[in-house]
Amino acid sequence: MPQTASVQHPFSGRRLALFYPLPDLATNPCLVAGLTALRREGMCIDLLTARNDLYPGHGGLGDERPFPFAWPLWVGTIQQTLRRWRQCLAGGKTRRRLARHAYDLVIAVNPDGLVRAAAYRRQRPGPLVYFSFELLFRDELPNRTFRRLKTLETAASQAADLVVIQDPKRMQLLAAENHLAPERFALLPVAPSALPRAARSEALRRRLGVAAHQTLVLHAGSFSAFTYADELLQDVSRWPPDAVLVVHGRKHPGPQDIHLRRLQRLKAANVVYSGQPMAAEDYETLIASADIGLALYKPNPRSPYEQRNIAEIGLSSGKFAFSMKYGLPVVSIRQPTYRALLADYPFGLDLDAIDELPAAIGALQNDLERHRAAARRLFDDRLAFERNWPAVRARLAELLT
Repeated sequence: MPQTASVQHPFSGRRLALFYPLPDLATNPCLVAGLTALRREGMCIDLLTARNDLYPGHGGLGDERPFPFAWPLWVGTIQQTLRRWRQCLAGGKTRRRLARHAYDLVIAVNPDGLVRAAAYRRQRPGPLVYFSFELLFRDELPNRTFRRLKTLETAASQAADLVVIQDPKRMQLLAAENHLAPERFALLPVAPSALPRAARSEALRRRLGVAAHQTLVLHAGSFSAFTYADELLQDVSRWPPDAVLVVHGRKHPGPQDIHLRRLQRLKAANVVYSGQPMAAEDYETLIASADIGLALYKPNPRSPYEQRNIAEIGLSSGKFAFSMKYGLPVVSIRQPTYRALLADYPFGLDLDAIDELPAAIGALQNDLERHRAAARRLFDDRLAFERNWPAVRARLAELLT
């Protein structure tokens, strides 16, 4: 009888460590939903994050315990190490905790997280799961630091018990790059739960002062060179006269702020800035209030994370999944995964070049309801967290039984 209970409730009372080397867990809807589901099944979760001032609460998870991510004391070049020195020192607390505690399951996110998690697992053997959201390719790496990271990530992924990735194409790319067999993988798109669904409202129009007859075209997330920020600011004057570009993105020091400052200086009646990041429920209300979504990604040869990783972003785009959930027709550019899906779900348009965008917006305006229905159908059929989580959950349960 106890064995039956263990099989039925494999996560109850078990301990999970999440190695997450980024500060933005709240922006990853499938990861938040998956951790929430595990917590509801009785799992105790420790979050090892790049910084801990966002947690708990802002990540949408509730009472998980945050700890500084366990960076190594020496990170790449002298400049890189100095930039992360405070994080490295804070990570000492976490390293001491890891030395004292054993976890039943370890989930590692992206190459940095996997390398640190694999080092822990060598000291404390047990199941290791790799959630890959960013792909690195050897022939795109700019220096020795990245090449070393790729070598370590490859070896660690081969030692992982399960690799979770977003779609078949990204699985194929990582399998070839890291020499992994297809059966090692499970698929989980970056997509939120189907419920709750925010009601469509005029909240965004009222807040931004946009008239009821105007079409809100939403650009959410990073507003930077790799999301066509320069081209949008240059060409928005050619848009249909009743279409308004709404940019919703975070401000932070760095190159992205250059584009946000340019946007705010731009004296154009059909461009508005929505402002800072917001709570998950408010963000969904914002999406539900728009009319058309942009999922524009342009490979950037200067960044190892913005080349093929961006050209094949596929179902790792949260903005794409949220747009589908709320029936926003989406415009993308040269995205093979979206172009293939359009054959069965006419949710929008995949263009060959950015200069086709004004005409594409006009075409979508003329047939909004058909595209909206197809977008919602795609989300319910293929993307919703509830559609994809059971298979991943079953694989995780196997590792604990």
